[in-house]
Amino acid sequence: SNYNQIINSTGTSTSNNGISIVTSSNNNITDSTGTSTSSTGILLSSSSNNQIINSTGTSTSSYGVYIYNSSSNNLTGGLANSQTNYALYLNENASNNIIRNMTINTSATCILIDNLPENNTFFYNSLYNCSTYVNNANLSTTFNTTVGGVAQGNYYEDILTHAIYDSNGDGYGNSGADYPYNSDQAKWTGSGADYGPMSASITALTACANLSLQGAEYTLTTNITGWSGGTCFNITAQNITLNLQGHTVNGTNQ
Repeated sequence: SNYNQIINSTGTSTSNNGISIVTSSNNNITDSTGTSTSSTGILLSSSSNNQIINSTGTSTSSYGVYIYNSSSNNLTGGLANSQTNYALYLNENASNNIIRNMTINTSATCILIDNLPENNTFFYNSLYNCSTYVNNANLSTTFNTTVGGVAQGNYYEDILTHAIYDSNGDGYGNSGADYPYNSDQAKWTGSGADYGPMSASITALTACANLSLQGAEYTLTTNITGWSGGTCFNITAQNITLNLQGHTVNGTNQ
C-alpha cells in the first residue's frame, strides 16, 4: 500500500528487518526506530518518493539503512548505524535519493554505493567511527550541495588531520593541499569528492596571528588598525599563502 504514515514507532526483530518498505511509495516515516540483530534496521526496496525523517536504522550484524532499487526518496536527520557492517548501503537502481543531516557510524564502511545507483546526493551528514567513510562506485554521486555559490558538504571525524582549510570562516573547507575530501584521503575509496567538508581548520583572519598551518591559505577578512604589538603576522610553517583581499594593516611599529 501507499501513502502511509509511521510516526513515533519502533520495529524490532531478531530474524528480519526492523522496518521494511517494500514496493510501496509516498510513505512518511517520522521519529521512528528500526532495529535488527540479524538483518537491516530500515529497508527501502523497490519503493519511491518516501520521506524518512529523524528516524534510526540500526543493526548488530547487517546494514543500518539499506536502499535497494528505490528512487527519489528523502532521508533527513536521524541515524544509520551498524556494529559490524555498512551503516548506509545503496544498491541496484537506488537513484535520485537525497540523504542529509544524518549521523552515520559503524566500525566498517559508513556509506557504500555500488556502480548502478545514480544521482544520489549527500550533504550535512556526520560520519563517525568508520574504517572507511565512503566507498563509492558511481561517478554521478555528489557529496555536497551548493548554497549561494558555496559548496556545503559533510562532516568527517578526521577532518582536522588533513590539509583542508576554511579560508573564509563560513564553516566549509575550500582550500588546502588535501582539498577536496576524496580518495586522496585514506578513508575514502572510489570516485566522487566533497567540495565543502564541514568544520575544517579555519584560516580566515580578523586580527594579527601566528600562521602555523603548513600549506594553508590565510585570508584577512577585515582591516586591522591600531596594532602595536610588533610583527602582525608571524609565519612559522612552509608554503603558506597570506591573502589580504585588499584589506590594510595599520599600527605603530615597535
